[in-house]
Amino acid sequence: MSDGKWLLGQGFDVRETLPSGFGLLSLQLGEQVGAPAFNDSVWSGRCREERGCVAYHSDRCPYSEYYITHVLPETCARRGLRLTTVKLEAREQAQAAPTPATVFSLFMDGRFVTTDLSVCLDGRFDRITGR
Repeated sequence: MSDGKWLLGQGFDVRETLPSGFGLLSLQLGEQVGAPAFNDSVWSGRCREERGCVAYHSDRCPYSEYYITHVLPETCARRGLRLTTVKLEAREQAQAAPTPATVFSLFMDGRFVTTDLSVCLDGRFDRITGR
């Protein structure tokens, strides 16, 4: 969900908010063992690769595979940008990723940019990435 207003109205609470704007909402149902928390891997908003574009993605969206394997490589090639793709195929990979948005996340020069899959399109790339 992109907007948590409805959930907040249903009794959910904001547990944590990342500098990148992601918020972790939860609903307490009786006695809790511990409050949910983001993994340490997502707090910096950075990925390991410091040059070019890095796209993290999973099969949770039926369109992501096409955009990641066909459209984004062409878009990056037109700009002379190096592209690295990381397909998250296991729970452990997703939990260790530098983003809580495992459907699709784009990093540029090591910094988180967006979860908007339309960034793969040539006509939207520059506007979204600020290039």
